[in-house]
Amino acid sequence: MSPRPPHRLQLGTATTIGAAVLAFAAITVAGLGSFGAFSGLTAASHAMLAAPTPYEVEASLARVGITATTLAAAGCSNADATNVGADAAAHLNITNWNALNDADTEVRDAAADVDRLGKLVRAGQADQEDLTAYSAAKSTLATATSTRDGILDRLYNTAVADLEAGEIALIETMRDNSDRPVPLQYTVTDRTDAQWTSLRNALANIKTSGMCGEDPDGHCTTLVTNCNAETPVVTAASNLDSNLAGVTSALHASLGHK
Repeated sequence: MSPRPPHRLQLGTATTIGAAVLAFAAITVAGLGSFGAFSGLTAASHAMLAAPTPYEVEASLARVGITATTLAAAGCSNADATNVGADAAAHLNITNWNALNDADTEVRDAAADVDRLGKLVRAGQADQEDLTAYSAAKSTLATATSTRDGILDRLYNTAVADLEAGEIALIETMRDNSDRPVPLQYTVTDRTDAQWTSLRNALANIKTSGMCGEDPDGHCTTLVTNCNAETPVVTAASNLDSNLAGVTSALHASLGHK
């Protein structure tokens, strides 16, 4: 018997299978390429997510006493506000922004430990291990706070680098007095604690009297009138009236607000 000839695929079948193999290979290669592109896109997306938004940059500036209001009160121009916003946004890149967030987290965690252990100590329930941990927690909090403050100081110094010395001095004075419950223009000058209390009470008396349709206390009126006549207060109030709208728009534009 003659040997059986080897089985051969018909031309159409072979062509079909070959095309299928090539198609599969193409799909595989394309898939790998797409996966690489997807991975790159994902990494880019993560980087974008890690960068601060304009609102977060603005909030970070507020933490160091720089707002549209303080810039305007200090006599800064629209161009000054643009420089402040642009410099701050450039400084708060992904690295510095993440460093600030990490520092904030470390401060919060350390403060929570100090608070928890401190309650045990004050309640007389702390053993020696708790006392040791409490001391270590306070040290950790001090270190974390110093690190966080250093990051914020660098942001502040970068943001005000193009401002005049007088403008910087006023911003720092307002920042130091930011916890005083009085309108901003009064915080451009330093006062004693007693003077701050008297001014706060006088302003409250005038406001309450007006709401009640009564005449304010004469001493309160005199005190506020005298404060309103102080040259730094007059200048700050005038600056706010004339510059605030423009400075706000310039700052927001430089930060990328839509």
